[in-house]
Amino acid sequence: IVLGIIFKFIHMQAKQLNKRTILALSLVLGGGISNLIDRLFKGYVVDFIDINAIFKFPNFNLADVYIVVGFVLLALFFAMYANDVRMGKNKEVKDDKSGEV
Repeated sequence: IVLGIIFKFIHMQAKQLNKRTILALSLVLGGGISNLIDRLFKGYVVDFIDINAIFKFPNFNLADVYIVVGFVLLALFFAMYANDVRMGKNKEVKDDKSGEV
């Protein structure tokens, strides 16, 4: 369901989204689809990266990495945008004739 929402959001808002946001959402979408394919065809997700020799941590796969990196980037981009808006540095220019952004 979440993958469908993300895909629909990217499709509907493609012209308004910048490339960084599309990249972050695509990482989440790609990782989610990869885990979904494993779940559908194998019945479970294959976790093959084991870093227990370094410190105790659950096993994971590259799809999990893509999902986490995508969400971290998305949060970072939203925080940067919110800061720009708060500081008055947003790049949107109002149209003097209609008053719309």
